[in-house]
Amino acid sequence: NRTYTAAGIYTVKLTVTDNRGGTATTTRQVTATNPAPTKPSAANTGVPAGTALTVQTGNLTITTPGTVIDGKDIRGYVVVKAPNVTIRRSIIRGGPAETVSRGVLTITNSGAGNFLVEDVTIAPSIPSPYVNGINVNQSGTIRRANISGTVDGMMIFGSGVRVEDSYLHNFTHYATDPN
Repeated sequence: NRTYTAAGIYTVKLTVTDNRGGTATTTRQVTATNPAPTKPSAANTGVPAGTALTVQTGNLTITTPGTVIDGKDIRGYVVVKAPNVTIRRSIIRGGPAETVSRGVLTITNSGAGNFLVEDVTIAPSIPSPYVNGINVNQSGTIRRANISGTVDGMMIFGSGVRVEDSYLHNFTHYATDPN
């Protein structure tokens, strides 16, 4: 088996040597194609299966540029206030019920751009009509996020936010939504 990184026609050469030292060689042209794209689902978004997570209790405010958060089970809200922040392979659960609108993950501070949120699960432990998955107005990338259990999956204000291969599903509805 051979996996190619790009579609195209490749020349493959196979040489076989037997237990007496005899050899034979053959050359063939093979065509590699790009696999069909897969639809985002719970199976291919969010924290990858088998990822070891370290519990972090309480809200997290990131103020150091270039911070990398990896492999965390965050039991609180996350606010990004610095540029070039990466949050990957983590779950963010939010905290106590809110009485004002906010995101489980918020990236709205001026200068907090060029962020990367990758392979992250957002599922509030205490759903509320005031809680969204991600509130963002800075430029950056959200890749393979799995967001559920919030009123809105994402509230994007402005431009420059790239959302790739993410699964937003099972939102909550409130018959008497104060918002």
